[in-house]
Amino acid sequence: MRYIKLLIMLILLSIAAVGNCQNLQKAGETDVGTLYVDVDSVQSLSKSGQLYLAVFAEEQFTDAEFLKSLREDESLQNAVSAMYLYLFNNNGTEYTVAAHYIIDKDGKVCLDMGGETALQQTKGKKEMLNVYTKALDALNKKAQQSKWLRK
Repeated sequence: MRYIKLLIMLILLSIAAVGNCQNLQKAGETDVGTLYVDVDSVQSLSKSGQLYLAVFAEEQFTDAEFLKSLREDESLQNAVSAMYLYLFNNNGTEYTVAAHYIIDKDGKVCLDMGGETALQQTKGKKEMLNVYTKALDALNKKAQQSKWLRK
């Protein structure tokens, strides 16, 4: 139950942010493309005493066969990437995909793939560890900038 309210809030954030990535940093290669972290989207969240790290990531598809297969669906003919909203626990060992969208060449949502509530392990998933690390670094930079501005 505690995750439901948090996920609803994250999904509302994701709807507002889809297609608006501003500052992408490469996190790694996937089976079908390249994964980038939107470091401007990083947020820390607290729910029931637990800390979470929320971040958007964009997977730009580069695999021609995958794109060909994906574009067989009429509504996905202009698909070029996927947008994910990841939610990590505070030590980065687990994450969930709170939202997942297929995006077209104009930055519009072609398909809402929904989200997952099941936690997944980051262990052995280099690109996910990179997403967490880059998001955490961005959050630390935001905190430092905020601290400097208050002085």
